[in-house]
Amino acid sequence: MATSYVDKRDAARLTKAIFSKSPGESDSANGNDVLSTEIPAVEADAALPDDYASPEADRLFPRPTPEEAEHNLRDLTWGEHIVATRMAAARGNSTAYLYSLQEAAIFFLDGNSGGVTLGSSGSFAWVDLDRFVAWIRDTVGDEPFAAVLEEKLGALDAYNDKIETMRQLLDLRMTQYIPYLPADEEDDAGEDGASDADEGAVAGESARE
Repeated sequence: MATSYVDKRDAARLTKAIFSKSPGESDSANGNDVLSTEIPAVEADAALPDDYASPEADRLFPRPTPEEAEHNLRDLTWGEHIVATRMAAARGNSTAYLYSLQEAAIFFLDGNSGGVTLGSSGSFAWVDLDRFVAWIRDTVGDEPFAAVLEEKLGALDAYNDKIETMRQLLDLRMTQYIPYLPADEEDDAGEDGASDADEGAVAGESARE
């Protein structure tokens, strides 16, 4: 069963943290930062739970080993980050400094960072996709993911098609990393919490303007 990586509630909460960071500020600079949770260690012979099986992702990418997951999900430092922009006609542009593969997934999969045809949100994401692929391959270190991205994006011409394809591939790749990510501590949060998180995401974007 394929599983989408980002839950909308979590995406709104975590996107707020991304937009509220200053340039050069790593996640560990704030002990209460929701993105600073250390990736848990996984035994080398640990089997992946069937709940995380994603046949579509497995057809595209080999599953990462625990060692590869630990490396590819690590927090990067200033100079290793990549910059993305959320463009919105009503609120202007907001810049996000992404310091990990997980932060990139949170930013691009939160429902407000797709292409120009993404519903009525009035916003879309811009990133230099060639640089993004190089970042995934050379800095993050996920060469299998970068290779598929390069192949699929190279067959497209329009930016909107490329960003939507990248989002789909990123979602699939992140499903394979779910067993290595910190458990969500807010699984029991109610709908009121979801609304507060959505409002917080907007506030976080406004703070960057």
